[in-house]
Amino acid sequence: WGWESFPAFGSSSIESIDSVHLENSLDINSDGYPDFVLGEKDKIKTIYKSAPYAQDKIQTITEEGLVYTIDYKPASDTSVHTQIRYFEYPVVNSTPSRYLVSHVKKQPHGYSATTYDYHYQGAKSHRKGLGFLGFDQITVTENSDVTTTTISEFSPRNSNGVVTVRTAGKPTKITVKKAGKKVKETNYLNYESKERSGVNGVKYYETYAQRIEVKNYDDAGTHLKTATTTITRDTKGFG
Repeated sequence: WGWESFPAFGSSSIESIDSVHLENSLDINSDGYPDFVLGEKDKIKTIYKSAPYAQDKIQTITEEGLVYTIDYKPASDTSVHTQIRYFEYPVVNSTPSRYLVSHVKKQPHGYSATTYDYHYQGAKSHRKGLGFLGFDQITVTENSDVTTTTISEFSPRNSNGVVTVRTAGKPTKITVKKAGKKVKETNYLNYESKERSGVNGVKYYETYAQRIEVKNYDDAGTHLKTATTTITRDTKGFG
């Protein structure tokens, strides 16, 4: 098999494809665009892969005194997303054909820019119709005078170590580090799902952490204090 880059699919490109027999089209590199298998019958084929392109995405946000520039990469790009094996059917690890924010530049007028780099781990989906369930972890690195890293962990497991649909995508821990030293850690504990009744008798579930612990540290990483919040809900869902 030959592997070649095929960055754009204009009318002239379609004509060239027709002239050498289009055998198949599928999204081989999971960038959301079709890739083409070309060649004559019973002969070696060539695969033309599309170049990733974040179509219909916000590229720039301008507000008074600030300009944000946003870059994207496909979830199949290992520099932005690391897959982690997980299989507890119907929840499985799978790389979605979608684009993820990979880099943000915040430029204040007259000042130095601050940049943010994003990395994702462990995309999951539900094979019985509920679709994409989020990631295991998202890391945001803020590059300024001091490097600040925020690591958000998601999808708590039950007692058997299994991700359940009602808790998928919920945070379990958020850790903030400055210059490599942990300054704050927030833990979301003891998730509970309560059944609620909606319009026309439709049932839904309210899922929440019953306890939230916030630990604070000094610049040297020494633990200073822990604040704990306990959450309860009445039959109407109010705290």
